Amino acid sequence: MVEYPLFICNDPAAPECVAAEDNIVEWVAEMEARGVRVRRGT
Repeated sequence: MVEYPLFICNDPAAPECVAAEDNIVEWVAEMEARGVRVRRGT
């Protein structure tokens, strides 16, 4: 069962990712606190 499709796109004009500025830990914490992060195990 598919709930959401995943699209991966490349934008050559996008700013380069700076790993030192990555905030994934904070993002995950915020999404979990808001209850909007869906985790499915298989």
